[in-house]
Amino acid sequence: MQENKMEETGKISIYNYIPKHGPLHKRHRELFHYTTWEGLKGIWSSGTLWATRYDCLNDYTEISHLKDPLVKALIPKMVDKMKDFGKKGFKERTLVQKSGGNWNSAKNEAECLVSAIYGATVENRDTNNNTSIPFITSFCSHSRDDSYEKENGLLSQWRAYGGMESFAIVFDTKIICDLVFQSFSSNTYWALFIDDVIYNYGSDTVISECAPLIDEFCRVWDIAIKDQKEWKTSIYMDFMSRATRFKHRGFYEEREVRIVACPMTKESSDKYNISKHFPPKHDLHQIRTRTRSEKEVSYASLFSHSGKKKLPINKIIVGPGPNQNSSYEKAKALVGNSAYVTKSSTPYIW
Repeated sequence: MQENKMEETGKISIYNYIPKHGPLHKRHRELFHYTTWEGLKGIWSSGTLWATRYDCLNDYTEISHLKDPLVKALIPKMVDKMKDFGKKGFKERTLVQKSGGNWNSAKNEAECLVSAIYGATVENRDTNNNTSIPFITSFCSHSRDDSYEKENGLLSQWRAYGGMESFAIVFDTKIICDLVFQSFSSNTYWALFIDDVIYNYGSDTVISECAPLIDEFCRVWDIAIKDQKEWKTSIYMDFMSRATRFKHRGFYEEREVRIVACPMTKESSDKYNISKHFPPKHDLHQIRTRTRSEKEVSYASLFSHSGKKKLPINKIIVGPGPNQNSSYEKAKALVGNSAYVTKSSTPYIW
């Protein structure tokens, strides 16, 4: 079972995250990051990865994909809640009946609960005070692919990323995971974790992967009904760790792994007086922008305070393209003897 460790600040909590299926590096020895020449140069020279703000991703609606399936999975639990609530007395029974009976009441309550958590987190547009704006860095794992894909990359990814001059940077998963943990320990993130994407294969996927979240929704509903003033909940990380990783099954070929970061800015830190409880060990984050396809894209730099000059790059694969040989020479000149560079054998077909 997944465990979320909560550290209290008095007003708000910071959560550590432990993957449900055990250490990531034991499932995926390496992670593949497909990028352009400019991306390769930036990653190599800076020793950092850029995490893109979720609504600047290619599919900016992706983070809402869990909303409807989550409501559907929550309704049966809420039906039981409505039945129990109606048994408390005439007033409660009348409220349920006026709302359309147990099922309609349960549906309304499920929709309200899910809408509330989305509204308080990823759909909250108050940028300065929002602690839940996720920034995402994506990798392919290829752990269940043939040896060919591991050596030469995936054709769909070559086509999707990098254009005519593309590269796959192959990282050591264990060291990347260590860097994520060290960065989280710097007290400069509201949340920071790395894990597999959850591919939606229907209601069974939602029920199995979101069981702790569904249970926490029910507990929050019980607390609200009792009008308790003091209470703790892990719903923030239970929700964020799933909504940011939930994806349509059509993308399963990518075997995606994600780093999800909610960076702490000075504005959000000051809002909740977080430094009083967890003094940051490094400077807080500045959200920057870059231009991509004539659009401004917001991003945050990861691992900038790790103390490592270079990231754990095992090798660089030069993708298929009309100028693959010259791209190979450029990559070799960039990294020297510090990383192995090879060429993909996949033919150039666009």
